[in-house]
Amino acid sequence: MGKGRRRHNRSENSYSEKATRTNSETVVDGDKPLVSNIDFSSEKSLTTEDPTDCNASVPPKYHSSDDDTDNTVDILGNGLLLKKVVDKGLGRETRPCHGDFVEVSFKGFLEDGTVVDDFSSLTLTLGDGDVIQALDLALPLAELKERFELHVDPRFAYGSRGRDPDIPADAKLRYEVQLLSASDPPCYSTMSNEERVRIADQKRERGNYYYRREEYAFAVNSYNKALKILTAPRDPDQRTRPAGAPVDVTVSDEVVENLEVKLENNLAATQLKIEAYDAAIKSCDAVLHKDPRNFKALFRKGKALLEQGDVEEAIPILKSVHDLVPSSPMVVSELQRARAIQDRERKRWSRAASRMLPPRFSRDHPQSSNSRFSRLSSLLLTRRVLLISALLFALLSIGLAWYSELWPISLTKNL
Repeated sequence: MGKGRRRHNRSENSYSEKATRTNSETVVDGDKPLVSNIDFSSEKSLTTEDPTDCNASVPPKYHSSDDDTDNTVDILGNGLLLKKVVDKGLGRETRPCHGDFVEVSFKGFLEDGTVVDDFSSLTLTLGDGDVIQALDLALPLAELKERFELHVDPRFAYGSRGRDPDIPADAKLRYEVQLLSASDPPCYSTMSNEERVRIADQKRERGNYYYRREEYAFAVNSYNKALKILTAPRDPDQRTRPAGAPVDVTVSDEVVENLEVKLENNLAATQLKIEAYDAAIKSCDAVLHKDPRNFKALFRKGKALLEQGDVEEAIPILKSVHDLVPSSPMVVSELQRARAIQDRERKRWSRAASRMLPPRFSRDHPQSSNSRFSRLSSLLLTRRVLLISALLFALLSIGLAWYSELWPISLTKNL
């Protein structure tokens, strides 16, 4: 494994379809029309490619409870996440690292004892956000085969939103967990298209789950990880493929590309929510490179440009979206908003330009009688000043000419 630790049980290279609990009827991006499945209101790298040291995944400080025999660890030091060992595992050297592929079993309970989660075997990549944050924080402290209880504050589980219909808002939870196996981070470059698509699609659904909960930072993380799984460089010689393994023909590259388009679109929608407009435009461009007529990507790019103030660039894009989906009221509304902003900008520049031009009389801008009299008086005064200046200049010229004629005569007399 390259980390100086021994594995007692290695999980197979699979990813359980139970890894996320998502509502299949509501997604950020799917195959439904624009009106029904787009929300039009406004990273980490994969640790599997660069796994951190085991000790890095363990919080630098954790505190035991007052009763040392209780085997309870206050993971965060504030009483919000408590881990109590029930059955010890196979030793500290068997603890998993961030990015490892682990298999766990767990049950989740409300304070009244109601079971809300029950998984006999769940495989996941540790630290990828595939489960609640409490489990991602606690599992690096668990030994292989260890059984422990986890007492979780709502903020590290389902928070103020809860989880319909079984977990109410601000619910404290208790989990009974066992770490069944742990193995090296998955190597996506040697996986078949089918396996990569399955894992990436589960992370997409997890991202959709976070998106619906308005936890946009977690959603961005899930979408980015899914994209990196799909775009991981392939092993051209398939040197690591086991002898006799079937050739990957079940999932075509077109299927992989279609999933990439969905992920980039979902990522752009999430980036709009957090006002990361440059990143959203980049995600939309990635979609449009594969599908130039993708109306979702075009719409989101136009919206991002509009939010940045690039009205002149946004309007043609929004017009093209309107041509593709003329019946969408959301597209019509956004296009009208863009044109209204454009009109306001033009009027503002027109007023600014008029202030820089000299005043003039015109039928379009009638002046009051007082204003006209004032301007006429000013004009007459200016003419008087010019006339007096001309007379003074003429007198001065005559005086100089007269003096220049007398000066040589007086000089000869003196000689």
